[in-house]
Amino acid sequence: MDNVTLFCCLVNSNTLFPMDISSSLTVGHLKEMIKEERPYDFTEIRADKLELFKVSVPDDDDFTKILAIKGIESLKSTMKLFELFPNENSEKTIHIAVKIPATSPNLRNVLDRCHILQEIQTGSYSHAEVIYNSRPLELSAPIMIYHPVFSKFVRSLSVPATTLEFTDKELEDAISFITVMCEFYDDRGTWRDYVHSVLKGFVVDSPITLNRVCIVLPDAFCRAFCPLLPRGVYAYFNIERITNEIGEGNWDPIALAERDYATIVTSDEYTSIREACCCPTLLIGMSGPHLVVSGAVFTERLISERLTDLIRIVPGPTNGSESPLDYLACRVAQLFRVIREASEELRTFYRELKPQPRPRDGGYCFPPHFDKYSIGQDNFQITYLERLSHNSPDKAIFKAEARNITSGVTCEVVVKFAYSYSQMGHELLASCGFAPALRYCQRVDNVGGMSVIVMDWVAGEHVPDGIKDAEVIQSLRRAVKVLHENGLVFGDLCASNVLVKQGEKTVMLVDFDWCGPEGFARYPYVNMHRGGLIEKAHDAHMFHLLTGVHLDENDNGSVA
Repeated sequence: MDNVTLFCCLVNSNTLFPMDISSSLTVGHLKEMIKEERPYDFTEIRADKLELFKVSVPDDDDFTKILAIKGIESLKSTMKLFELFPNENSEKTIHIAVKIPATSPNLRNVLDRCHILQEIQTGSYSHAEVIYNSRPLELSAPIMIYHPVFSKFVRSLSVPATTLEFTDKELEDAISFITVMCEFYDDRGTWRDYVHSVLKGFVVDSPITLNRVCIVLPDAFCRAFCPLLPRGVYAYFNIERITNEIGEGNWDPIALAERDYATIVTSDEYTSIREACCCPTLLIGMSGPHLVVSGAVFTERLISERLTDLIRIVPGPTNGSESPLDYLACRVAQLFRVIREASEELRTFYRELKPQPRPRDGGYCFPPHFDKYSIGQDNFQITYLERLSHNSPDKAIFKAEARNITSGVTCEVVVKFAYSYSQMGHELLASCGFAPALRYCQRVDNVGGMSVIVMDWVAGEHVPDGIKDAEVIQSLRRAVKVLHENGLVFGDLCASNVLVKQGEKTVMLVDFDWCGPEGFARYPYVNMHRGGLIEKAHDAHMFHLLTGVHLDENDNGSVA
């Protein structure tokens, strides 16, 4: 049998793509191929659960309205394609509507995500096949370390709106937007047009053609010329999706924008941009009078992180010192200003983007933007080599090379980004030889205010869950006691945070996120102690679990 080209459309997402398949195969085979061809659209769906419908719709029509598949029977998996399309040669007709089943979406999401997590933990999963958007929590990654536009966005939006000065035009646009958002509309298209009569600078309701055939249809987008792209192809730095009201349609609009982004940045046309940067983009989702903004990047994984809460564009209660409408107008004017500034920064970024040299063997292709630090009069340049902690997506830890710009001397280091870190505890143990030398530890605004820690790279291995070597146990005992004698607790004394130096029996503690003064240091809320105070007795208990002996036990086995 000959091959047949079938044009498929994903219902509700409005993505058009071709499938070349032998006409001797079945609908079941077509489902498998669609799943394989479009992994981002069907990450959470098994191939056999896809519903396919035979349609005949010209691709230049408004197929978002024409693909009404109610009352049409879905194709059975055993059907042969040559029976369905005996003489198919129309290249401008949509033949297959692909619908994701609406049954048990939450259960399906949980089961598939659990399977993904299991594969990540065993190292058998390709990170590019899932969007890291903190759903579930284990699939989270800090986006602000990859481009400064995101931390600047959050920082600017955190300033109280009532303390800012706005122009008459900014407030006029804000009031117009509030008025539009507070109305009810019969259809999404009308509402979208009204929104963008106020929200300027977007290309509205225009398809994005990729790989010559695949079409993505966001509700609106912003694009920029990029010198790395062929003529007629643009860099997209703002993608918007809307639904008429919350609960309408099968998708959260931000989830739709994430899938549009994934399709765009993984396309053939985007290869040169992917090789030069992390493809930073703003994603905007609107549902009725609600708006949310996310940021997205593509490193070795697709990351999407919310930059705002769900903002309700309807006047609400205030503290009584100003009217609800005045207060909301200031907030919306501030939001528009921040979006506009971020968009212009991204537009300039793509316009000035230059090819990046490929990293040398072992180099890291998608580094954080923090690449310089100073110690006194010495300035250092960081070259990232690889990402560490692959099994913990929420941790941002990298092996790197630090070069003294003046002397040219280089050394291997570890660069870590953390929300909390005990510089005191690390420096104390480093001075006693129980932690790597700490080179730099500061909070940095343009990585979201996270602490950036640079320490020496130490060759060694993590201890096993049950330490048997008496010298290693004694070294660990001394390290913990140094902390306790100085009024500090470690908090997270587990095998993954204890290294044994190569060729020695000396331990190194390497994670001081929870460390701090006893009586002040607390566990994270995700820990079983839920924000409780960390006690020395807890360190002693963890020491016993690791070693099988007591922290205060003497060499003769008695407890001091």
